[in-house]
Amino acid sequence: MAQQYCRGCGSSVAFGDRYCPECGQRLDTSDSQSDHAGTQTNTSHSSQGQWGANKSQRDTNTAGTRGGHGYGRRNQSETTIAALTHVLALLTWVIGPLIVYVVVDDPFVRANAANATNWQVMLTFYIFISAMFMVGYVGIYFAFMLVMLGTVFVVIAAIKASKGECWSYPLTPPIL
Repeated sequence: MAQQYCRGCGSSVAFGDRYCPECGQRLDTSDSQSDHAGTQTNTSHSSQGQWGANKSQRDTNTAGTRGGHGYGRRNQSETTIAALTHVLALLTWVIGPLIVYVVVDDPFVRANAANATNWQVMLTFYIFISAMFMVGYVGIYFAFMLVMLGTVFVVIAAIKASKGECWSYPLTPPIL
């Protein structure tokens, strides 16, 4: 019996499924000419059919977007490094995430490091703007709120990264 795999995440799917139960990606069956089209056997680890990489190849799927979808399955060390990159930003400003971005080759970790760097740059910009209003009390409250918001955002991003997601910070354009 032939086994099918999702092209996006590499999970096993049943023959009649239209969507992957793991990632929700639509399984395109429009090209199938017979009952066996779009399947691949589980005995060949190097072949790749319409359904994408087989289970032994799914962890090497690194195609993805900045939004966090399509990075494939992450192992524990990648999610840990990505989560620590966000926490490192609290301690080292942009220096830590920038070093991680340059040194690490994994696209998931690099995307998280880029998001952390982008947020730290924009947070610095926002604090600079609030410093211009420090003459009045408005700037002091705004700066305090930015520091609190920055800490909350870093915690959220670290939690999302530990779950294998790449969270983009709000109000942060893609700089890196």
